[in-house]
Parts: sequence; structure tokens; C-alpha cells
Amino acid sequence: MKAFRETLQLTQRDMAGLLGVSQAVITLYEKNNRNLPEAANRRLLLLTQAWLKNRKRKEPPPAAVLKTIQRQEEETTLQSINQAAALSFKIKRLNLQLAAMQGRYRCIVEKYLLVQSWQEQDLGKGPQLYLEVMKASLVAGLEACNPSKQMLMAIKIDTFRAMLKIIKKNCKEAVKAP
Repeated sequence: MKAFRETLQLTQRDMAGLLGVSQAVITLYEKNNRNLPEAANRRLLLLTQAWLKNRKRKEPPPAAVLKTIQRQEEETTLQSINQAAALSFKIKRLNLQLAAMQGRYRCIVEKYLLVQSWQEQDLGKGPQLYLEVMKASLVAGLEACNPSKQMLMAIKIDTFRAMLKIIKKNCKEAVKAP
């Protein structure tokens, strides 16, 4: 990026403003001490591609500029792949949590119905009191995994799946791009 920035006679402050990061981030990036944030990486790629497209000179761009473009494309693709992997993991984890929540809900409902049927029996005052305590505990358990909470988790999973689909599509397009 430093070669590209210097070719355009931009200061680190100018480049930071164009990429939406601080000057310190540019300094660290140029010294290979950190990566650019994904959004800044995309902006740099767009700026570089626009510069190449709109140049009036006929000679090929300097090798350093081409290397910068290639590096930015690789980093953007790698970041997208990492995001896709993280989202896939989240989706799997949430699916497991949802299945556990649904199982817990069914189990608690069955137990609740059983306690209710036991309450209809004449078991005496002590057991009846214990059944009331059990019933209250089961109701509290139902709150933690009720259908509305299950629905919210399912919506979250669907949202992550949509995000994953977009990221995968962008990765495929990035690989196809010349």
C-alpha cells in the first residue's frame, strides 16, 4: 500500500481518511504489524482498481501497485472465508442449542402433565404440597425454553444462514474476478 500511496502522492493521513481508519492503522499496516479491517481492505481494493482503470498513462502499473492489489484481494477473500467458517460454527452451535431447548421443553411439558395428573389423586396434604412446588419449578423451567424463545433462536439461525449465503456468493465472485 505504501508504494500505491506514494505513487499518488498521498500522506498516511490522506490514505487513512480515504479508508476510514486512523493514521496509526496505516502506519502499522505499512510496517506489516497488522492487517487492515475488512471494510478498509475493500475500500483500498476499490481505490486501487479505480486508479488503474482511470489512469491515462499507457505503461503498465508499477509492480508494487499490482502486488498491493493482489494482496488486498487475497486478504479480503481470506477474511470472508474466516467469516464464513465462524458463521457456520455459530449456526451449528445454535442448531444444537435449539434442539436441546426443544427437547427440554417437551420433557418439562410431559413432566408437568404427569404432576397435574398426580395432583388429581388423593395423596394427602404433604405430597400435594410437594407437587405444587414441583409444578412451580416446572413452570419456571418452561419459561427458559418456551416456543417464543425457540422461534427467536430459529430466526437467528435463519439470519446467520442468509449472511453465510451472501459471504459465500461474494467469495465465489472474488475468485472468478480477473
